[in-house]
Amino acid sequence: KKFDIIYCDPPFNSNYYNKILEIIFSKKILSDNGWLILEHPINLSFSKHPNFFDQRRYGKVLLSMFKYQNNE
Repeated sequence: KKFDIIYCDPPFNSNYYNKILEIIFSKKILSDNGWLILEHPINLSFSKHPNFFDQRRYGKVLLSMFKYQNNE
């Protein structure tokens, strides 16, 4: 199944963030032009990820946004 929007809010200070990104993009579970929104602490940055699009800060929380572009 493919999804247009996936919102992930894993437990803070966990080691799941990179694994979540790896699974979602390797399994291609986002629809074409789908969005992944990942909530995480401000001390983490995913801006170098190839699917990174934007981020927003809300207090001590960042929402990093990733967009799957189907280039096939």
